[in-house]
Formats: sequence, C-alpha cells, structure tokens
Amino acid sequence: MLLYLFCATAAWAQHGQVEVFLTDSLGYPVPDALIKLRGNPTRYYTDTAGHCRIAKVPPGRHQLTARGVGYQMITENFELAAGETFVLRKIMPSLYTEGITVQGSTGKNDPDKPFERDTPIHADNVKDVTATKSDEKLIAQAMGAASPSEFSSQYRVRGGNYDENLIYINGIQLYRPQIVRSGQMEGLGIVNTAMVDHVTFSTGGFQARYDDRLSSVMNIRYLEPDSFRATAEIGLLTAGLHAGGRDKDREKNPGGFTWMVGARGFTMRYLLNSLDTDGNYQPFFWDFQNLLTWTPRRYRTLRYRERTRPDGRIDSVAVPPGSLKFGWLNVVQQNNYSFFPQSRETTFGTITRAFRLFVAFEGKEQSNYLTGQSAFYMDWRPNQRLSIRNQVGVISSEEAEIISVEGAYRLGDVSTDFGNERFNEVTYTRGVGSELRWARNFLNVFILQAEHHGQVILDRDLARKLSQADAYVRHKFSWGLRWQQDQVNDRFREWSATDSADFLRLEEQVRSRVTLHSWRTAGYVQEIWRTSRTTNLIAGLRANYWSLNEELLLSPRVQFVYDPSLRKYASDTLRRRNNYQLRLAAGAYHQPAFYRELRDFEGNLYTNRPAQRSYHFIAGGDYVFRMWRRDFKLFAEAYYKYMPLLYPFEFDNVRIRYYPRYEAEGYAYGIDARVNGQFIEGVESWFNVSWLRTQEQVKGLNQGYVRRPTDQNLLISFFFQDEFPMLPALKMHINLIYGSGLPFGPPTVLENRTVFRMPFYNRVDLGFSYEVRMKTQAALKPKSLWFGLDVFNLFARPNTVSYTWVKDVFNTRFAIPNYLSSRLLNVRVVATF
Repeated sequence: MLLYLFCATAAWAQHGQVEVFLTDSLGYPVPDALIKLRGNPTRYYTDTAGHCRIAKVPPGRHQLTARGVGYQMITENFELAAGETFVLRKIMPSLYTEGITVQGSTGKNDPDKPFERDTPIHADNVKDVTATKSDEKLIAQAMGAASPSEFSSQYRVRGGNYDENLIYINGIQLYRPQIVRSGQMEGLGIVNTAMVDHVTFSTGGFQARYDDRLSSVMNIRYLEPDSFRATAEIGLLTAGLHAGGRDKDREKNPGGFTWMVGARGFTMRYLLNSLDTDGNYQPFFWDFQNLLTWTPRRYRTLRYRERTRPDGRIDSVAVPPGSLKFGWLNVVQQNNYSFFPQSRETTFGTITRAFRLFVAFEGKEQSNYLTGQSAFYMDWRPNQRLSIRNQVGVISSEEAEIISVEGAYRLGDVSTDFGNERFNEVTYTRGVGSELRWARNFLNVFILQAEHHGQVILDRDLARKLSQADAYVRHKFSWGLRWQQDQVNDRFREWSATDSADFLRLEEQVRSRVTLHSWRTAGYVQEIWRTSRTTNLIAGLRANYWSLNEELLLSPRVQFVYDPSLRKYASDTLRRRNNYQLRLAAGAYHQPAFYRELRDFEGNLYTNRPAQRSYHFIAGGDYVFRMWRRDFKLFAEAYYKYMPLLYPFEFDNVRIRYYPRYEAEGYAYGIDARVNGQFIEGVESWFNVSWLRTQEQVKGLNQGYVRRPTDQNLLISFFFQDEFPMLPALKMHINLIYGSGLPFGPPTVLENRTVFRMPFYNRVDLGFSYEVRMKTQAALKPKSLWFGLDVFNLFARPNTVSYTWVKDVFNTRFAIPNYLSSRLLNVRVVATF
C-alpha cells in the first residue's frame, strides 16, 4: 500500500497543469467555452469567470484549442515541463461583433482596420530571419517595402523616401535621428522584437487617427506578460537580454503590475571589415527599453456599479476588468561610430573596359547619436461604451558628426586581356589628386507632446448586442487631440575640397547656426459605421496646424470593406468558399516639414514652406484558401498616388538632401502582391512581388516628368523555411531579395540627379538553426537553447549602395561604386527562460 502511494505521488509530481482565462475584447469573461488538448479526449469548459483548470497534464509539447459560441476559435501551442503550471490568458475575438481580428498571418484584416495588415513574422521566429537588429525593416520588407542596404534599418514604401514612414509603439509615435549619413552609422533599429506582442503595417490608405505622413504606418504593440519570461542572446554581431513578468497579490493570483525590459548591444566591426575601404572600424550601438503598466486593485476584476435613473430605479452597470491602467514606455538609444580609414581599392567597369581607384586615407570619422524618448499614458474605460487615453511624452536627441579626412587617389585603366602579362593590373593612370573633407555638425532636438484620444460606441441597444452571438456593433465614433512643441538647435559647419593638378578647388562650404522654436497641434474625428454584417465604412477628417508656416491642413480619409465571410453559413465549407475580403480607400495625406526638409545644401533655412501633399487611391483584397490541408493567404493591392506638392531630394547612401527652394509635382502607381502560409507545416514562408512607377516634374526646370530617386520598378522578395523530417528541431531558411536598379546622378545637380541607373540589387542569405528544449526546469536554468548559423550574401554579390565621384586629367567625372558587404558567417546563441 505504501509503495502504491509512493508511486502515485511520484507520478503526480511528474505532471503539470494548465490554467486558462478567457475574456472578450471588452474584458468580460467568456463562460462555457470548450477547451481541448490535442491527444486528450476529455472536454473542459470555462466557468462563469472564464476560467478553466486542467490538472495532470503530462510534460511535453501540447496544442490547446478554445471554442465559444459567437467567438472565433483560438489555438495555442506550448511546452509544459514536469511540475509546471502553464497560464494562458487570451482575448477571444467575437465572430460577429469585431469581425475577424487577425491572430495569424493567414487571417483576413480586421474590418475596423482594413488597411493595417498583420506581418507574417512573429516574435517567436524573428530570430530565425534576422541578425542585424533592424527588425522594423525586416517587418516592412516582409510586407513589400524596400530597403537601401543590409546596414540600414530604414525603408521605402511605394515610391516614398525614408522620412515618410510612421512607427508607433503602444500608440506612441517614435523619433528617428536626422543627420545619419550611411547605414554603417545607424546601428540598431528602434524596435526590440523580443518585446513585441503584435504588429500591423499599412502601406497606404491608413485612417485619420494616424498622424500625417505620405507613405506608411507601422503599429507595434509591446507585450504585457502574464508570467515571467526572459531571453538572453549572444553572437558575433549582437548581444541582448530581455525579461518581463507580472506581480502576484497575497492570494498568489496575478496582480496589476506588469513589467518588460530589454537591453541590446550591437557591433558591426566584423561586418564592416568586408567593405572595400580598409581601416580601423570602432562601432558600438546599444539601447534600453522598458514598458511598465499598473492597474489599481479595484479595477483588476469584473465589478458592478449602481446607477440611479431619473425615475428612481437602480441599474447595475458592469465595469470591465482593467478599465483603468497606467503605463510608462521608455526608449534610450546610443549609436557610437568611429572610423580611421587607411586605404581603399575598387575595380569597376565592364569586362572589356575596366578601371581601378586606389585611395590612401588619413584622418578620422566619428558620429554619435543619443536619443531618449519617454511617455506616460492612462487608459480609462469607465463603461462598456467609452474608452479614453491621455498621454504625455518627451523626446531628447543629441546628434554629432566630426569628420577630418584627407584622401589621395589614383585612377587608372585595368587590363582585361587574358593573354597580356599585365592582366588585371593598372596600365594607364588617368588621374591623380586628393580630397579633403571636414565637418563639425551638432544637432539637438527637444520635443514635448500631449495627447488625448477617445472612442465611444453609439449603439443604443449595446447591452443586448453584447449578449447575443449574432449581433454586431454598428457605430463607433473616435476622436483625438495632439499638441507638440519643438525646439531645434543646429550648428552646421562643413566643407570639402579637391586638389587635382596642383589646383585646389573648394567643392562645398556650409556654415550655419539655427535655433528653431515652434508648436504644432492636430486633431481628428472618425466614424466606423458597420452598414451591414458584411460591409464596413470608415470615414474621418484630420486637421493639422504648424505655427512656423501658419498653415492649416485638412485631410479627409475614407475606407470601405466588403467581407462575405461574416455572413452566417450553414457549414464551414460554405464559409471557406467565401473567405475573402475586398477593400477600397481614398484620402488626403499631408506631411508638414520637421527640420531636415527645410534646410538646403548651403545651410539656408526656408521656414515658410508648405507641407508636402499626396492623395491615395487604393483597391485591393485578401483571399484565404486551403492547400495541402493548410490555410494560405493571397494579398493584392493596386494603388495610385497623386502628389501635387513635393520637395525634390537626392540620396547619398541613406542621407536625404532636400532642395526646399523648389517645388515638384509627381505621381506613383503600382501593384503589390504576396502569398504567405505554411508551405512546410509548422513554419511560415512568404513570397512578395511589387511593381512601381513614380515620376515627378520640378517646377521651373522645364524638364517634364523624370524618374524620382525612389523609382525602383521591380521588387521581389522570397523567404522560405523548412524542417528536417527526422529532426524537426533543426531548421533551415533562405531569404532572397531582388530589386531593379535605382536612379542616381552627380551630387548637387538637381536636373541630372536621376539620369543614370544603378545595377540591380540581389542578395541571398542562408541560415540554419537548432533548438534544444530542456527536460527539467530549475532556477536560472534555461527552458530552451537556440543555436543559429547564418551565411550572409551567400553568392558574394557586390551590391552598390552609392557612388563617389572623381575626375581624371581630361576633367571627365567617373562614378565609383560604393559596395555593400560581401559573404560573411555569423553564429548566435539564444537562451529562453
């Protein structure tokens, strides 16, 4: 008998348990939801508090599904260790009230947010596809955006430049440094994917509640964890640590305080050593981010509040859990880049006529960018109709560039005759000379922000609708106000000169000092009108005023959605046949200048310039289809953008230089398409193709329409993952990007800035990963170890990012390509706790 009790106790200790908490989108518990574990025939149901406990669950990998009447099914994959309690807290999207809220990349868009698409990259597999810590660029590329290089975290969307994109984290708009010259100086991207819970990305046609930009919006939500979690990463390029959790009250129940912190370090010295320019690279970049939230005790559970009517009757009004929450988001980022160049040798041309440039350098380049951003917010939901957010924020940025470099160059012809004894040697010297570059640039930016947002559900019979599975909310009205004060202090001193044939010529000289104070205010109103079960109309108006140019902007925007899958069907087969969504959008999008757009090449500031303008017209849709017994998603959109007012600009690597004296008129049109899904069961893959045409005509040049610097006609990207059948923990991925050549031209010559075309961009990265899951859990012992091996630029293609211009003895200018990195290996280890 004692032996039996001992064995039973030991067997119990080898099992774990699962606790499930389900709520709807308003925070109310979902009772009587069916809970099932794959491989377990027992059916479990949630109680009136939306809670379900499953005991005696064996350790290992499990899949849990939850179904509720009137709600979409949710699926969660997890691993349970012996003696562990796995806690799952999920919001169940209502099948009729909220439309289809995308939980996976093969779902359709939320009808309330039709042009915000879910990315096929999730936080749990981003480590499989990136090693340069430019996660926002990776997310954008997966949605069809273009990037200048593997060094940069910036991206272009549908013919726009890098300044035309918005990034939000938990509703807070992020700031980017202004005077970065090259991707090598950028370092870390601003998004820490280890902290990400959900990402949507809009490439145009976004709603009036978002700020004014010409191209795109990325909306990121950081995780508010229910239990402790942490990761640690180390590699040849990167290192990082992140942790998060939730406190517990006296009864050991989850408390109201959540925390998430992350720190990253990144050095590109190993990567930069593959460039043409040899020297001593000393880059180091780091950042720290945290998200803290707190819900007061009385607001942590569902409660009821009495309300007295005018006739004396008393009603009980339900107040959802989490109806009052305070949050603090903090981001600190520093980029240090020091470079002591020594020499450079670049061979370029064709197989029949080749040239070689050799440069000997002396001096130093140094850049330092320190950016801090902090925001406090309060979310208040006094009842099931009304939601309010108030937030205040501050941004401080200190940017510095110090350059003192002299380079002596020699340009010559290279023999391409295989039979010549001097094959691949310089046979004729075309020109010699030297170049001097000197800069002392300092930019300080300080921004104060205050915002108010609200949303109210206008349906009169809301209580009845929330209790019926086949009802839906018809009217949601939202509004917002924003005030911002900007202070910019800029000290800009820079010159360059060339010495050729003993003649010194000053090429560029800038000396300016600017202090700029201004304030901005913006507001919007927006109505989401569910005209029927399958159609949705979203209309809004945004207003913006800037004190510097005293310009008031009005931006009407409208979206329409048709989703036949929201009808009630007799079977899942009929629903699956109609599992598509059609979307239309039109609107005005303005972009008031910040600072960089107002400064010309000589340092002059044009403070009276009006905002750039763009009008979007978009038609597209999604179609979810089944293949190989799995869901796949086909996305396609056609767009036309008319831009009656633009500032001409030119690219120098990732540096954007504007011509604010001039105005231009332009257009862009094209098609984006993507297919994504699990081509191999359990792992996500995708294929993107984009075709674009964008041109502009500069007023006063009498040139007519010419290509814009962002006119990349064809962009193809492909990401494929696979698992080894006999060893599923071992994975392989391949990432391919092809982009047709961008226009370019000699610098500072407005009429000739796009007369030439770069070679096409083509890059293939290959990666392998292996994950080891620990069988036993103990304090400070990782739950899993992930090992990664990456081969960057597998075929060692010399991709061009920009050009250096030199002259020979005949005063002919040559464009010398500046190449990106060659083939490199990287090794990483990630531990999950």
